[in-house]
This record gives sequence, C-alpha cells and structure tokens, in this order.
Amino acid sequence: MAELADAHDSKSCARKACRFDPDQRHCVLFGHMTRDSPAAAGRQAYIYILRYMIFYVYILKSSIDFGYYIGQTKNLDKRIEKHNLGLVKSTKYRKPLKLVYSEKYNNRHDAIMREKLSKRQKGGDVFKKIINHDAG
Repeated sequence: MAELADAHDSKSCARKACRFDPDQRHCVLFGHMTRDSPAAAGRQAYIYILRYMIFYVYILKSSIDFGYYIGQTKNLDKRIEKHNLGLVKSTKYRKPLKLVYSEKYNNRHDAIMREKLSKRQKGGDVFKKIINHDAG
C-alpha cells in the first residue's frame, strides 16, 4: 500500500491502466488510496482510537436462570444498562442481570481475545475460580 501511495505521489502508478485522480487522491479505476487521502486518514484515526481506548471484558449473571453472559465493551455502564433494559437479544429474557466480574484492557484486540478465552473456559475450573474469587 505504501508503495502505491509513493507511486501516486509522483503521479504514476505501478498498476497498468491506473487512473489516478489527484483531486480525489485515489485511483478512479481500482479505488486504492494514497497515504494522504481523507478516507485513509479517517480510517487510520479510527484504528488508532480502537487500538488505544480502554475496553472491558465482563461477566453478567442472570437472576432468572442463574446463567452467565460474557461480553466485551468500551462503555461498561452503558452496556450493562442495555442488557437490563432488554435491548440485547441474547439476554433479553434473562434480565435482571448483575455484573459479577470485569477486567480492563488497553485495546480492543486484547479484550476480544480474553472474551473468547473466557467463553471457551465457561463451565470449567478456571471460569469457576474467577466467579468464586469475585464472590468471595
């Protein structure tokens, strides 16, 4: 991608039949963008925000079936509120839900990896230790 951006900066492209539009800063035919295109800059800013925000992995317990729900979010309070208002399909009929455990992560990738690991361990000894440790 950087090579294409450099090529476009010099108004030439490595791809045959490329139709680079300097005003739009992207190739009209193929759609690839330069490093300084507005869309590329917006995407980079969004990736930066997701990479360096605080995210939470949380475990909720249902008061109806006493089952657990594991999820991840960037706004824990708002997400729990949505669960308890019935706005989340998977927990709609299991409310009220109580937060029994949460962990904080510095980026979304780590939070997603921990969420997946927790879901794989659900019902296992590690999961039970997490729940019992928090309750005790």
